[in-house]
Amino acid sequence: MTAAPGRRRQWQALLETGRPAEALHDIRAHLADSPDDADALRWAARAHLDAGDLAAAETAVRASLAVEPDDEWALRLLAAVLSRTGRAAQAVAAAQDAVRVAGATAAALISLSACLRAADRPLSALGVAKLAIASDPDDADAVLALALAYRHRRRPAGGRGHRQHPGRRARPPRRAGTARPAGPVGQSLGTEPADRAGDRRPAGAHRAALAGGRVAVRPPHRRPRLAPAGGAAPPPRGRRGRFRRRHGDGGGR
Repeated sequence: MTAAPGRRRQWQALLETGRPAEALHDIRAHLADSPDDADALRWAARAHLDAGDLAAAETAVRASLAVEPDDEWALRLLAAVLSRTGRAAQAVAAAQDAVRVAGATAAALISLSACLRAADRPLSALGVAKLAIASDPDDADAVLALALAYRHRRRPAGGRGHRQHPGRRARPPRRAGTARPAGPVGQSLGTEPADRAGDRRPAGAHRAALAGGRVAVRPPHRRPRLAPAGGAAPPPRGRRGRFRRRHGDGGGR
């Protein structure tokens, strides 16, 4: 049996005020009578996540997905648990499933952007965060996701300290049976170019450096010296030229 709306609002209020233990106490009491309530299992996963018990959160969210496998909130909760436990590639796949189920909603895109940041894919995270802002410009969480994506994009490739040569990094394999989302989300996930943020060299020079070849440096452009009217040679430059312009050709060494 599903919990009454008033009871769910009570769980939400307890979690939003930082009291996950109290929320869990009431959620467990409800699950003792209704162990297959998928919504209560999702609230339990959220409470465990807020309390920092990631193993219990994963158990609860997977139990809810066993009852309702295409629930968008459960997929976002699973993505958050996987990301916080260091399984970045699986977290991105779960967040993509949430986008597939719910469409390009702000909440699903924010979750996907956070997982892409954790997977160290800054350009894809930034593109998805921009889509979240476009879907709901007034969403404060979308604004925060965009700010975090810009901050992560400008971080040096080597973390703290000096900036290292970015190079090419192997992308984690895509989970079998999972297709990249279509449309703008798929375009944001489609490319992660070699010339990462912070490296201001042209892409062609960067590719040549990665291939081991030498990059030709174009000499600086200089304005040609034109002869004045009458066919006389242009005056020489440098200290000697300045002396001749002031005192004529008879002076100097």
